[in-house]
Amino acid sequence: MRGKDRNARQKDASGLNLYMNDKIKRNVKCCKYLSILIDTGLKWQDHINYVYNKFIKFTSIFYKIRNKLPQEVLKMIYFAFVHSHLLGAYMALKYMLTPLPITCLN
Repeated sequence: MRGKDRNARQKDASGLNLYMNDKIKRNVKCCKYLSILIDTGLKWQDHINYVYNKFIKFTSIFYKIRNKLPQEVLKMIYFAFVHSHLLGAYMALKYMLTPLPITCLN
C-alpha cells in the first residue's frame, strides 16, 4: 500500500513548460555545466563516459608521441588537454560523495 501511495503523490512533469524571457526551455536528458555533464537523475555515468573517452583518445596520442617530443612539451600537452577533464571528474565525484547539509534537504 505504501508504494501505491508514494506513486500517487509523484507528479508527472512532462506536461510542464519552463519559460524564460517568454521562450520555452526544453527538457534535456543531460547538460554540460562548468565542464561537468549532469543528467536529470543526477547520475554521473554520462560524465564518466565522457572523461573515459577523452582519456582513451589522449592515451593513444601520448603513446605515439612519447619519444618524439621533450618531456616539458608532453607535460604542457597533458595539462592543456587531459588534466582539466580529470580534475572536473574528481570534483564531480567529490561533491557526489559529500552529504548535503540538512538545510538543503528541506
